[in-house]
Amino acid sequence: ADISATFRAAQATRAVVTGRFARHGGGEYRGAVLDNIILELNGRHLLGIVLLLAFLFVPIGISLLPYKGDTSKPPLFDRLQNRMGLGSINSGLLFVAIALWALIFVSLALGSLGVVWTFILSPIPQGQAQVWDWRFSLAKMAALTATLGAVLALPFTLIRLTFARTQTETAVEALFNDKINAAVEDLHAQRQISLAVPDGEKRTHETIWQDDVTRRNGAIDRLEGLVQENPASAERVARMLSVYVRELSQEYKPVPMPESEDRETLWEWAHELKPARSDIQNAVQVLGRLQRISGVMELAGLIDLARANLQGFDLSGLSFEKSKLMGAQLQGANLSWAQLQGADLSGAQLRGADLRG
Repeated sequence: ADISATFRAAQATRAVVTGRFARHGGGEYRGAVLDNIILELNGRHLLGIVLLLAFLFVPIGISLLPYKGDTSKPPLFDRLQNRMGLGSINSGLLFVAIALWALIFVSLALGSLGVVWTFILSPIPQGQAQVWDWRFSLAKMAALTATLGAVLALPFTLIRLTFARTQTETAVEALFNDKINAAVEDLHAQRQISLAVPDGEKRTHETIWQDDVTRRNGAIDRLEGLVQENPASAERVARMLSVYVRELSQEYKPVPMPESEDRETLWEWAHELKPARSDIQNAVQVLGRLQRISGVMELAGLIDLARANLQGFDLSGLSFEKSKLMGAQLQGANLSWAQLQGADLSGAQLRGADLRG
């Protein structure tokens, strides 16, 4: 009976197509049929398309509207979004996803209840066909239950993943802070050395504390590596190293300039100047390289070397844009091809400094 009905429907369709072909002619038939297919959208279809577009775009538009009311009490949906750790996702898209999830959940729940109710009311299977129907009902019940469980577990899985991500980010940040703190501790590392006592009668040597310049240089290099690892820490490192250079400059005073007015004498004096200590020069060189690290923003005003002793430092090719160098002692320093745009050099001493480029 099904085959006969299908055959009759095919014959009727063939008759309609043949009639259209006869009316429109062979060359015009394709365009006529295409026009009929395009215009077969009825009002119900258009309504479905409009509702679908509204379902997709209206929530996004609502989420972009400014919130009116007490700003100290955010809307319920915003609190839910932040609690789930999805604050970075567009509110409209998240609303659409939640609506789709709710639609799927309700459909599965109603379907499961319907299958259970049908299974309860069904009679005890007698024949082979009823047994297979009964088994199929069991399979449907198991499939719907498993799918419903997976859908129900989805939001909890998202929350658990959010918590795990937050814990991981906190652990990574804590580890990075430990690295920073360890490097800062080494910035004031000291060591014990034994010195001979020249005029001692009973003691021949004396143990004293001395700055461990080697460890301090290592700490400065580690700070530069940490900025390469996390460019967001550049401002923090710039402030610490600036303080380090300024404080040590208080202990290592600049070499006074000779009172002679002879240019040759002053030139020789400036070119014989050497850095007070290697770790101070290393710290300033790292400061000059920070802004060239990928991902580091402009450190405007954070490199503060005002009144620091930078005599004889090799600062060639480094970047000190918008740095504070007021009153800095830069006699004999090599600043060739250094970037000094916007730097404050008021009161700086530049006798014999190399400013080429």
